[in-house]
Amino acid sequence: MATGRVQHQPVAAGECATCHQPHTSAHPALLTQAPRALCSACHSRQAVTFGLSAHSGFQSQCAACHQPHGSDHADLLFAATNALCDTCHDDLPHGFHPVSGNGLSCASCHAPHGSANPADLRAPGDALCLTCHDFQAPASVSER
Repeated sequence: MATGRVQHQPVAAGECATCHQPHTSAHPALLTQAPRALCSACHSRQAVTFGLSAHSGFQSQCAACHQPHGSDHADLLFAATNALCDTCHDDLPHGFHPVSGNGLSCASCHAPHGSANPADLRAPGDALCLTCHDFQAPASVSER
């Protein structure tokens, strides 16, 4: 059974057959469908954004970032958000807005399941900045 403070709802309810065949399957781990299709059957919001992004973790399968049964992290993630993102993106510069130590997470600006914006940003360019900053003059930015 799953361990962790956060459990996938079917696991918590003991409904293993929601995702798994009890005896045989053409899919890994005795799944009822291919992994991404299986997750998308219930998690349709993520499935809708799937086609918009080239985010490699989401393109491959949900289990690249999420524990399918249980986790000690929010959203059944393998690790805390920034640590998880750093497993693949540790070489990216964040000189303008470092995400450590200021309460931001990578997901503050980037949509982990994809977006229509470059770099999977949650909003285009300045619109994203305006969610946290007021531009009082062309060269000054003040925190809200």
